[in-house]
Amino acid sequence: MSASVPNDAQSRLRKLDQVIGKLHQETLVLEDKRAKMSRISSGLNRRLSYLWFMQWFRSPVKSMELWPVAVLIVGPLITGALMLMIFHFLFASLQFALLGFVIGILIGLGTFLLLLYSPTTEALEARIKDGKLELHRVKEDAVKISDDIQLITAQLKTYSDERSDLISSVRFQRERLLQRNWKAMRDTEWESYLAEVFCALGGVVELTKIVGDQGVDLIVQFGNKRIAVQAKGYFNSVSNAAVQQAVAGMAHYGCTGCAVITNSRFTKSAEELAASNDCVLIGEDQFPAFVLGERDL
Repeated sequence: MSASVPNDAQSRLRKLDQVIGKLHQETLVLEDKRAKMSRISSGLNRRLSYLWFMQWFRSPVKSMELWPVAVLIVGPLITGALMLMIFHFLFASLQFALLGFVIGILIGLGTFLLLLYSPTTEALEARIKDGKLELHRVKEDAVKISDDIQLITAQLKTYSDERSDLISSVRFQRERLLQRNWKAMRDTEWESYLAEVFCALGGVVELTKIVGDQGVDLIVQFGNKRIAVQAKGYFNSVSNAAVQQAVAGMAHYGCTGCAVITNSRFTKSAEELAASNDCVLIGEDQFPAFVLGERDL
């Protein structure tokens, strides 16, 4: 007769790991979106600042009709004078200084023409209005993303706390198993005890038939891994016959791996045979680490 024993704690732990991983991924995506919104918002603010400056620069036209003429005369002359001084300082030449003056005049004329006429006043007002609306929308999206991140962060804390509590309880369960007199166990008592250990480690255990078990006492499933286990509750050292049985049972039951677990020791020939057949050996020295989940099959 066979039995299957699932472990609820380990199953819940795997689900929590999946959920936490998914939430972390969602957080990274949202953080990336928030950073993108921040860059867009900064760009819109710079654009609006320039448009507001243009609007302010043109505002004297309402009370001073000759403002554009004055700007196009005085502005380029000031720019030309500045460029003249810069070129004269750099090159100490009157010819270069005059060239700088001409360049400054052209630069100033082009700059102030753009400030005064491009875009038109009507188009400028429309752009400012559209820019405000877009900035408002981007800020709303950024607030929503921040709220989502805050919500996910709270969920992550809840699931992480649950995971920590669960790990503590699983660790406690494993430590309790080690407190039992496992070194004195023999035969079926040792097999049943190992079944409890495997369940505490998150495995799904099948107990094979007592008679005609084909050299395998337990079959343990860890995800895609299916392990054939020969359990040896012994006082003396375990010989290579146990390894031969585990290897043969692995093939018979269609397992992906095999192991021999004892509360005693192994002979040197058993260790050599196990090494050449990829059979995992766990003796009394390695068993505590195995129970605590610090050693895998």
